Amino acid sequence: MKFAGLKVTCCERLFEHAPGVKVMGRGKPAGIDTKRGRVSWNGNSGISALSLAYHLGARMMVLLGFDMHPLEDGTSNFHNDHVNMELHKGPNVQKVYDRYLSKMGQVKKDADRLGVKIVNATPGSSIKEFPIMSLEEVLNDNI
Repeated sequence: MKFAGLKVTCCERLFEHAPGVKVMGRGKPAGIDTKRGRVSWNGNSGISALSLAYHLGARMMVLLGFDMHPLEDGTSNFHNDHVNMELHKGPNVQKVYDRYLSKMGQVKKDADRLGVKIVNATPGSSIKEFPIMSLEEVLNDNI
């Protein structure tokens, strides 16, 4: 891995011996975990990154690319080498997104309790727990 910045994962079995990769434990199954060294997995690496951002001091977070629904042709935009790729095709795709979306209520509850502001800058997103704004609005500090 040539990326020089911080590399973090909560998938210990894949990266426990990777040089330069910090492994954080998986904490509570949903929400934002505040325990040192732990992240809430939330079934999704993008959503688990919210716990990491919290640990790094972020109190304002912007969701980018969190559409959370199948593409128009019914497929997903998951990476092709996903472990359970069959779950990410055809009629199962919506079930995968529904599983991710089911965690968002707890994320919202934790964010509110912790004073973390989250906005969604993903047009057409299925996430309804956070205000949807354009990226331009976010970048122009209209939040």
